[in-house]
Amino acid sequence: IAACAEEGAQLAEVDISVSKDGIAVLSHDKTPYRVVNEPHWGGAYSIKSGARTIDAMTFAELQKYWLVRNEFSGSSTPHKIPSLEEALQIAKACGIHLQLDSKNKASATAVIRAIENQDAWQYVLLGPTFSSSALHNITERVATSLKTEKRETDSNKILEEKQVRVVLSYDN
Repeated sequence: IAACAEEGAQLAEVDISVSKDGIAVLSHDKTPYRVVNEPHWGGAYSIKSGARTIDAMTFAELQKYWLVRNEFSGSSTPHKIPSLEEALQIAKACGIHLQLDSKNKASATAVIRAIENQDAWQYVLLGPTFSSSALHNITERVATSLKTEKRETDSNKILEEKQVRVVLSYDN
């Protein structure tokens, strides 16, 4: 994320999964093994059957692994699988926006918690891969919490003020 910002990018797209203990993490795959220092290849360059999925592992278990430079080298980097909160901290520090996508049906609750904990709504675009019910839950929760804080009644005005942004489709 920081490297993207250094190159002049204003937006980085990241995929979100959720660990067994409800922590939103950055991961494109259902399992962590393609990008970490753990032998994992089965036949024909496929992940071994029976490999544990991210949603079956706690965040602490995920932190046992180091990310690798590329999936075939096994050469470790100094980085671990980041939580969404960690990614949002970096995004805020670098002034870059994150488009969050949910390849693996990431929990809207975990995503909201991370964004709210970092007060980072203005740095986030919610991608179209979140289900419509998840997007509805997200916008309703934000509007409800802000109504309570500001005694405001217009949900759309509140969401606009909080700068909640949703990408409805990649086609448009």
